[in-house]
Order: sequence, then structure tokens, then C-alpha cells
Amino acid sequence: VDPDRRPILEAAFPEIREAALALAVTVRSIGAVGAPSRELIAVVPAGAFESLEELRPQLVMGACRITSELLSPSECIEFTFPEGPNYWVATPLSRWALETYKATKFEAWQRLLKGGGGGGGSGGVAAGVVCEAQLRRLMELGPVLTVFDDVAFPTPQELRPAYEVSDPITGEVLKLPHPVAALRVWNASALCYEPLDARLAGAPADDEVSDWWETMVEPLKHRVREDGHTKPTSSPGRKKARPGSKKKKSQRASKSCC
Repeated sequence: VDPDRRPILEAAFPEIREAALALAVTVRSIGAVGAPSRELIAVVPAGAFESLEELRPQLVMGACRITSELLSPSECIEFTFPEGPNYWVATPLSRWALETYKATKFEAWQRLLKGGGGGGGSGGVAAGVVCEAQLRRLMELGPVLTVFDDVAFPTPQELRPAYEVSDPITGEVLKLPHPVAALRVWNASALCYEPLDARLAGAPADDEVSDWWETMVEPLKHRVREDGHTKPTSSPGRKKARPGSKKKKSQRASKSCC
């Protein structure tokens, strides 16, 4: 495996990191004219071997987070965030699953902004912001134009505080969209990375973003006080935390907004 690519693959596949040797093998279907090549990764586990026969490479495979389709490490989508554009991370996501995300996430994000206060009920958090603190932070982050997902494209630990907000009533931690900066995937035929389009379906063009965003947020501004603080809020199903419950609140699982 190329030494420049290996650290990226090691982070997603411990088998590669712990292996004594990692091999990249390019294969193509026999008799399939024009079929794209496929790069498979095989590893030789570290450890003592009594004979050469024991040095049998083992194939490394992963499963797409959405479709459960088997993927070679080289077929996994790689992404980077604006805060670290040169730091690439591999995620077990197929191209088909990526297109599914791109087709639905922009609408989900718009529902979050337009849905109004109150995250209770069958609509869940995707139906609208839970609290004004969450809305204020969403407005500060600005328009979301590229793909995001807390599971498929997880935010690094050191960046999470910028993409989380605490409900002042319940203490619940709400996760905010963290859009990627770029996407790519390894092209086994060309032996190089192929850039992928990260833009969400339905997102405005670059020269339309400013006017579009102003129109989007104008109806929401009255819900946030001009001094930057949030208005008091009370929604069905949201109970104010009781004194002494801080420890219990910190153990609750955080909730993703989209």
C-alpha cells in the first residue's frame, strides 16, 4: 500500500494498522471488456511464523454504513472538513449511499430551520429546532451546501464543541450539521484519487447563495433577541432539569438534528 495512503486506511481499518505487511492488489473481471479495475487490500498479520506457508495474506473488507454492501478499503469514500482541508478520513460509504445522502440532506436541513420550536412528537428533531439556542447557532454557522452526517462523516473530538449546543431547559446536547469540504475516492484504473461532488441536491448556486440565505433567515430573526441571547422557550415534552441531575444529564446520548 502506498505510504501516503496507508495512514488514512489504517485509521479506518485496524487490521491494516496492526499488520506486518499490507498489499494493494489491482484486479479486473475476466472477459469483461471495459470493466473498471478494483483495488483489494490484503494483509499479513504481525506475529511469529514457523513456516512460509503460514504467511498467507488475509483480505480486508468493510461494509457500507447504509447498504451493508461489502467494500474494499480503497472503495471507501474519503472526506475532509473546512477546518483541516488536508486531513482526509476514510468512511465505509459506497457511492450509491453517498448519492442518497446528497439527495435528502438539504431538504432535511431546511426542515430543521423552518419547522419551528419544539422537537417533541412524531416529527422528532428533524421537524424543527428544539430550542432558540440551537436556532441561533444554526444561523451563525450559515448555509449548509455540502453533504453532512454525524455517522457517515463524524466530527473529530476537538471540533465537536463548535457543532454542539445544549438545550438550556433539559441540558440535552444537540448536534449541528457539520458539512464536509471535499470528497474523493481512489480510482484503481487510473491509480489516482478521483474528486467527488459533495454539493447537496437542491442547494443554490454559488452566485445565488447570499440572496437565498438572506431570504431563508429573515423570517427566523424574530425568534432570536438582537443582543445575541436566546428567548425563553417552553415546548411540549421538554421538562426542566431538576436540581442535582447534572450527572444524569451528562450521561445522556447526544441527539443529531438531521
